[in-house]
Amino acid sequence: MGWRDKLVSLIPNPLVRLFAGPYIAGNSLQIALEKARELWERRGLRTTLDLLGEGIKERGDIDAEVAEYLRIVDAVDDGSYISISLKPTQMGLAIDPELCQSNIETIVQAAKAKGIDITLDMEESDYTDATLKLYRTLRQSYDNVGTVLQSRLFRTSDDIDKYLKGLNAHIRLCIGIYREPAEIAYTDKRKMKDNFHVLARKLWEEGHFVAIATHDEALIRRCHDLAREMNIPQDRYEFQMLLGVPRHVIQQELRASGAPVRLYVPYGTTWNHAYAYARRRLVENPNIGFYVARNLPRKIWNWLTGKSRRVQAQLPPKE
Repeated sequence: MGWRDKLVSLIPNPLVRLFAGPYIAGNSLQIALEKARELWERRGLRTTLDLLGEGIKERGDIDAEVAEYLRIVDAVDDGSYISISLKPTQMGLAIDPELCQSNIETIVQAAKAKGIDITLDMEESDYTDATLKLYRTLRQSYDNVGTVLQSRLFRTSDDIDKYLKGLNAHIRLCIGIYREPAEIAYTDKRKMKDNFHVLARKLWEEGHFVAIATHDEALIRRCHDLAREMNIPQDRYEFQMLLGVPRHVIQQELRASGAPVRLYVPYGTTWNHAYAYARRRLVENPNIGFYVARNLPRKIWNWLTGKSRRVQAQLPPKE
């Protein structure tokens, strides 16, 4: 565990909620849908909705996650600009791979009927093989499902050869947010970014759709230049970023060039499932913590004065 991980692990949950606010749409599907619609109508940005949760091992909790994802599918009325992301360990991968596959297939089938794309998020390296095997199985029957590859891992180029051959895959390519041991992953960010560029070329050479998922503006421009150099049609790639990360200028620059841009829009029905996501965002991008810390006194003051007004409103009138 690095120093950032240790520092973030010490932050109390209430402060994590304040720090992570910009990254999370809210605590309901309706709020997430409203955010997706606003981003599309005002800024021309596509979105992928994500229900926060991972590593779930209780059958009842897994069933609840599946039911919520089916609610998402039912509520999305336009798959042209809204897709859906889910984590295999939400669907039972940590306890029963067959249960996981059945649950995801139920969601993918429902989404296909409505023209909605589903992405299987990638988690820790312990789940890489299981996730890619699951993806390969599903992709052979469903053309609306994609998954994620991480340039942080040494193995990723070999995984393209092993798992994606002949699939016409839909891949979100990212550096990867999970901390991995040096025996299996790069620890130097420059090497991760160079590998990202190499992997993008390889994926395009083999005919796959590539979602370039990074906030590094230099890397975004390198990959955009690569796509144009390789004459990749604009319907074979897009750029993806997280809700809350301030990249408005380059997003509009990409949109002006005709390239699609999609934001990852997570929401949580319970903060118990959201804390792990929020802490990883803080480890990876501590600037958001500094920003919120700078504004924390004002937030606390607003909360206290708001509470005071609420209490005053409940007091009986003076005699």
